[in-house]
Amino acid sequence: MVINPELRDRMDLSIALETMERLQQEGGDLGGIYWHKISLLLKSAETYRERAAVAEDKLEQIAAVLRFQ
Repeated sequence: MVINPELRDRMDLSIALETMERLQQEGGDLGGIYWHKISLLLKSAETYRERAAVAEDKLEQIAAVLRFQ
């Protein structure tokens, strides 16, 4: 799946993370742990998305070089 670079740069997870933080505070012990784990998962997914975007850019550069050889 190719991620549109314009969309990739506009994604902002701050609202989702703020909401999860609020739910974590309101959720009691078990609910708090649940929402904390979900927010960690979301942050992790964001990191992987960023790494995938960098890899995609590098692959595009390599493909461009190979096309001109």
